[in-house]
Amino acid sequence: MTPEPPQLEGERLRAQRILMRLEVLLAEDDTRACDLWCESAALIEAHLGTVAKRLGNQIDNYDFAKALQTLRQANQAGATAPWSARRNS
Repeated sequence: MTPEPPQLEGERLRAQRILMRLEVLLAEDDTRACDLWCESAALIEAHLGTVAKRLGNQIDNYDFAKALQTLRQANQAGATAPWSARRNS
């Protein structure tokens, strides 16, 4: 496995921090989750891949409980495949 370029590694770490913050906001039923999603959607989509669309729809509909469940399932499934694919290309 080749090491990630510094820029890609930085994006991955930034996405992970944002997703951790998003998880906290969703768990607290905090509407700032909507703001964070709007500010970071492109990065989250790059990190989570196809599951991000469902997550975004749930957040847009203020269904924070489902969004939290979706995010946690994605984390458990290791939904970082888009990053791996970009790194190996």
